Amino acid sequence: AGKLLMLLSLLAAAAAAMAAAVATPQVAEDARLETAMIVNVEVTRLLRFHGSVVEAEVEIKVRNDGPYSAREIEVATSPFESQFVRDVYVCASKDCNSGVFARVGAIRGVSDAHGGRIFRFQLPNALAAGDEARFVAFINTIGEVVPSPAEVSQKSQHHYRWTANTRWYSPYVTLRQNTKMIVDRSGEIAEHGWINTETPAFTESLESEWFAYNEPVVSCDRYEKTITVSHWGSINVREHFVLRHDGPRLKGAWSRIDYPSQVSNVVQGVQILLPPTATNHYYRDSIGNITTSTLQLARSSGRTTQLLSLQFRFPLIGGWRNEFYIAYDLPATELLAQAADGSSSYRLDVPMYPSMRSKRLAIQEFDLKLVFPEGSSGIRYGLPEVPPIEEAGVYQERGTLTLRGVPVVHLRSHGMIWNFASTFSQSFPVHYTYSKANLLIPPLLIAALLAAVFAAMIAYARISNALQLSTQTSFGRDATLSDKIAKIRALESQLDAAASSIASLASDYKIPEQSKFVDTKLSELEREFRGQTAALVELSSRSASTGADPFAEYLLEVAARFEKVHAQLTRKVGVQRALVEGHTPASLSKREAALVDARLALARQQLADLLTQLDPNLHLSLSPVAPHPVVALTPVHFRGHLSPCVLSRASPSGGGGLSFNTAQHR
Repeated sequence: AGKLLMLLSLLAAAAAAMAAAVATPQVAEDARLETAMIVNVEVTRLLRFHGSVVEAEVEIKVRNDGPYSAREIEVATSPFESQFVRDVYVCASKDCNSGVFARVGAIRGVSDAHGGRIFRFQLPNALAAGDEARFVAFINTIGEVVPSPAEVSQKSQHHYRWTANTRWYSPYVTLRQNTKMIVDRSGEIAEHGWINTETPAFTESLESEWFAYNEPVVSCDRYEKTITVSHWGSINVREHFVLRHDGPRLKGAWSRIDYPSQVSNVVQGVQILLPPTATNHYYRDSIGNITTSTLQLARSSGRTTQLLSLQFRFPLIGGWRNEFYIAYDLPATELLAQAADGSSSYRLDVPMYPSMRSKRLAIQEFDLKLVFPEGSSGIRYGLPEVPPIEEAGVYQERGTLTLRGVPVVHLRSHGMIWNFASTFSQSFPVHYTYSKANLLIPPLLIAALLAAVFAAMIAYARISNALQLSTQTSFGRDATLSDKIAKIRALESQLDAAASSIASLASDYKIPEQSKFVDTKLSELEREFRGQTAALVELSSRSASTGADPFAEYLLEVAARFEKVHAQLTRKVGVQRALVEGHTPASLSKREAALVDARLALARQQLADLLTQLDPNLHLSLSPVAPHPVVALTPVHFRGHLSPCVLSRASPSGGGGLSFNTAQHR
């Protein structure tokens, strides 16, 4: 038993020693990585300024000086650069044809103890102890280059200040390095030469360079792309741009006269490269600044495209912005594919980037919306590596001719850089399920809407005819309707003649010797007037007894209005008598005469309006077929005083019925 216990203890000790031997290399390796046993043997940095974007191309040769193999490397940005970094990725070679190790956005970096950010990449093959490897890191920043001065006059050249780290900021020791700064289209502006001394880890050395640059510096504050999928044969694409010129702001007012001298540093227009199958192009801008457009076929990067050129009325200069959108249709077969088994599964290849031609374009806010048809379900997609998507989601949105709304996929990113040459045709797939039975929803809704409109029109037509028939039947029961109309016309003509005679009598009364004649004539006219008014009232009572109540009410109203006109005419005769015979002061009588004339004009106006209302309401006309005398506006003079105008008949003896033209009277 003792020997057995001793043997077991020896075996346990041997197992513990073996476990320690296995664990020690991993612990040592982790510790070795933390103490940065990887060394940057040689670093060549090429900093290139493209408009508002600075692209750093860094060729790095590393060596593993530790005793253990390394499976990942780290690339860092300095505290100053970290606030501008938008994109970091590592390739096995310059052209990245041999594959990208990994590509991450600045938001995925890890902060270091010095205020910078560290990005970790997995190596395709482990780096053994003592081995060397080469790779290329690409770091894109926005905002390192700023205009200096910030404001210039229209004719001045544009100058910029570029602040950069002249040493390679790395978590590893760097043995040898070189930095070169190049401005696009202007050539090299600074080369700091080879630094053959050892540079410690996390070294930051900032320097600024000033240079003249008379090319437009353009960025995109906001870019929104909306792709609306339709299974009826076409897909609509809409691209919304908000462009800004990041050059020095204009000091003072802009002058069209000085414009030719600054053509090189302004944006006169944009060029849009569209697929060759695009149709139904259109564009809109918020302020009408796009005045000219041309569309033609062109070749770009070996591809046949449609080139849409948009020219601005006012060019973009420093600090100015322009907002516009373009839209076009693509055949559904170009982006949409059905599953090979013929099921209801589909794949949509989504083009990510803008169609605007630009070598480098900084986009501050990127939005991509995919609008699927109603009834789509099971939407599946993988987030693309480029650009780094910060927000993603699916929601329902109200659409045109939909019952439940349409599903929308929304992707959003902030601070991305678009490289036209390498990402023109880049896309990512989205899978979803859609039943073709949902295609019937829009036409059925249209048919239902048209049916409702036709039903409403038919109902309205029937109700209108019923009302008209009821009115005509009510008056049609009176067998003597034609006789009543004839009597009304005759009475109306006689009343008008009597009223005109009274008015003429008052106007012609000039001397006191005419008093007896006026009294006699006025009495005859008043009897005639009373008799005709009584006839109207009697006709009204007969109409009421036959059931034509609206007709009777109108006749009573006409009689009352004629009575009012008669009263005013009689008053007018009395005022004229007082003026002629001198019974009252002339000044008072003139004012009273003017008041009477005004009341008489109002009474005649009300009577004219009433008579014009008879025709549309009762479907009959009180005006004679034969020509009738014209009602004119005749001023009446009282001893040099011009009174308000009153209505009088130009030819009282012309016969026919009274017909007041309200519009002419006014």
